[in-house]
Amino acid sequence: MAGTAGGGEAGLVLHASHTHLFRGARLRVPGAEPAGPDGPGERTRRRLIGADHALPSATTTDVRVVFSDFSDAEAALTASEAAPAWTLSVEAYRTAAGTEIPARVWEIEPLPGDGAPEFKVAARRPYAA
Repeated sequence: MAGTAGGGEAGLVLHASHTHLFRGARLRVPGAEPAGPDGPGERTRRRLIGADHALPSATTTDVRVVFSDFSDAEAALTASEAAPAWTLSVEAYRTAAGTEIPARVWEIEPLPGDGAPEFKVAARRPYAA
């Protein structure tokens, strides 16, 4: 298993459906209450953004993305009232096969459903280092 990029500890983990992110890839929040028709439940939404109150214009929380090959990367999840509502900034990492994946920023959308909250990668955004 590859180590977490940068060695930090994130309080929230997102499980990715593949070894890297791309438009259409899925991210799941394990161990959270089921999602509702509008995406993550309120308790998970508070956990994702680290707040027990209404969202300010943008709130960011540190997360760790674990990929399907068990490699992982530090990331920052930003929730905003403006579009796009969620962005995920993923630091550079190396897959278990040794492929270097550069840092990227993604727009993600919550998916409705009855299981653990899940997001779909909607688009890649420009990365500002």
